[in-house]
Amino acid sequence: IGPSAVEKVLAHQPYASFVDFLLDSGTSKTIADVLIRTGSFHDLEPGVSVATLVLRHEAFRGDKRLSHKKNRDLVRPTLDAIQGPQDDPIELMERERGLLGFNLRGTPFSINGRYEKIDRLVSEGLCQRGWAEFVEDESEQVLVAPLLVKSIKERPQKNGKLFAFLRLTDRDGNE
Repeated sequence: IGPSAVEKVLAHQPYASFVDFLLDSGTSKTIADVLIRTGSFHDLEPGVSVATLVLRHEAFRGDKRLSHKKNRDLVRPTLDAIQGPQDDPIELMERERGLLGFNLRGTPFSINGRYEKIDRLVSEGLCQRGWAEFVEDESEQVLVAPLLVKSIKERPQKNGKLFAFLRLTDRDGNE
């Protein structure tokens, strides 16, 4: 979001709830949607899924009665009655990465118990923990480690075929 949207959001703080944000912030539907989808209301509405907040925001924007401050007492019970599905952490991370270009909620290693799975593989000697351990151990010829593809850049060769540069990262953020 741009600087003017940030200023508008900050000017009307503090917000006691998601409903207060919707009624008082003066942000556009697009800005509010980006803030919702990136998890900005996680601390303000603990235990409420992003999917639920999206549905509540759509209902708020779709019903003219709800967007008037004079109907403030009607807004909370109406929106609280709307329940969406629980969030899939992988979908949240993908959406966050698509909107922001990076992840705030953690990495794919930090969800679904992946750290524990990696630790088990390392303890059983099936792979190394990450890149740093491979570089330090000169006896190893091949790296077997859980890595993430951070970025891919494709380039054409002289013969017209494509090749790619992969930027990899381990669970500690080493590239």
